[in-house]
Order: sequence, then structure tokens, then C-alpha cells
Amino acid sequence: RETFAGITFRDAAGHSWRHDGASWWRWDTSGWEARLPPSPLILDRVEFEVEPETVETATDEFEQLPFTPTHTVPASGMSAWSTPDPTAPAVATLDPGLDIELLEQRADGWANVRCSNDWTAWVDGRQLVAGLDARGEVIASKHPGASSHRWA
Repeated sequence: RETFAGITFRDAAGHSWRHDGASWWRWDTSGWEARLPPSPLILDRVEFEVEPETVETATDEFEQLPFTPTHTVPASGMSAWSTPDPTAPAVATLDPGLDIELLEQRADGWANVRCSNDWTAWVDGRQLVAGLDARGEVIASKHPGASSHRWA
């Protein structure tokens, strides 16, 4: 809940002024003192106080989908980056055969992937091996725009 806390005005000399409903007050270096303000006054700021118990915590509008493996890391393993930038140092090496979920496949070859522990990274998507289900069929990604094919 918000409560009105006050309006502060400024005069031409730069002094701060407030009105409490009955009297005008000017800020002096030692505190507020009752005085009549010069004119004109300029609106400086309006303040509100928010009661802490009513402040709501912001949350994501979208809930993260559960991990669904769509691909695996190739037999040679692969490097992973925090951003899709080949000039940056790799931050990790993904183990061969690790199940990963393709979140985004870019035309330049970069792929944003998620591991089962919800860690995400950027990898060379052209190296990804499409995941297979129990019948040996390719697992399709549940994310729009993500591809489940291996780049040539």
C-alpha cells in the first residue's frame, strides 16, 4: 500500500519547501523551520511511502518447462560458451553422450542448450547429435524455432 509522504518545492534560491496543510516549512541546514515562502515555487518532487509488508516480489511471467532432452553431445565432447562468441574462452567442456535440450538454433550455427541441471550454455549446434527415443526415432524439440536435425 502506498501512502502520500509529501511534496517538496524549490524556490529561485534553491531552498526546499514543504507544506503540512497548515504551515509552510523551509529546509535550513539545521532542519525544517516555519516561514512564508517567496513566490514562485517550483514543484521539485512528490514522495510516497510503501509499506514493506505490501511489497510484492516480482516473478517471471513464464514458468520454465521441465528438462526434455532433444540432443546429445557428440562422442568427442564439445566446448561450451556463456555467450555465442567464438573469440571468448570456452567456460566448460560437455561430456560425450550428455543429454541436452536445444533451446535455440541460430542460422550462424550457434545453439543455446540446457543440461538436466538447468545450466545453459552456447555450443556449436552443427556438432549436436539428434536424440533418439526408445524406437530409434528423432526426438522433436518442444521449443518453437528449435531444430532437432544435425547440421551438415
